[in-house]
Amino acid sequence: MPYWIRTKEGVMWFEFVRAETSKEDLLAMIKQGIIYILERHRKGYE
Repeated sequence: MPYWIRTKEGVMWFEFVRAETSKEDLLAMIKQGIIYILERHRKGYE
């Protein structure tokens, strides 16, 4: 699943979720505003 991640410098970086990324970590990063998932890929993660 593709997503955008905001680095500490404020730069947006395009990345893909890896198998070792847990759903809990992913949800926490979304809530903190660190990563942004494209709307069409959000199903099942909210």
